[in-house]
Amino acid sequence: MEGYRYILRYYIDPGFSEGDRIAELVDFCRRGRVEEVMFFHNPEELFQGYPGRIYDAPWFELAGRVKAALAEAGIAMSLNPWVTTCHLSRGRRFGESERDFAPMVGETGVVSPITACPLDPAWQRDLARRFAEMAARLGPVTIWVEDDWRLHNHEPSMKYGGCFCPLHLARFAAMA
Repeated sequence: MEGYRYILRYYIDPGFSEGDRIAELVDFCRRGRVEEVMFFHNPEELFQGYPGRIYDAPWFELAGRVKAALAEAGIAMSLNPWVTTCHLSRGRRFGESERDFAPMVGETGVVSPITACPLDPAWQRDLARRFAEMAARLGPVTIWVEDDWRLHNHEPSMKYGGCFCPLHLARFAAMA
């Protein structure tokens, strides 16, 4: 149908038979007339924290192989950096090796164990670096914006809304 693209959302975990997974993906796309694969970066099911260069290196190598195989078959590739703010910890915490992101703080003072405050300059720089590197190294047709960029509905213990970290409180005070 004109004006629509058939896009398959897909992830391959680096180091887990990716050669077989790439071949299966291309075959499936050909048979199913898939026009584009939305390839995930750091998907929720495998998310263990904010990705760093150690995670990024094998992922970029794999994503480059996926893009080449898809391009050879005439199939476009877009990228979906699935987890950017991390909307729910599910038992995960900021790790020692992770950057010092300012955590989101709920209206009751509960500090998120994993969700970075979106006003945090360190988190913003890291996200911009990742998006820029994805664009430069892989040249996707699209980089999808995560739907969990939000200030509400995070950890159940944080209740419903907003971030009340020192960065946000300073901004609220300046506006008031």
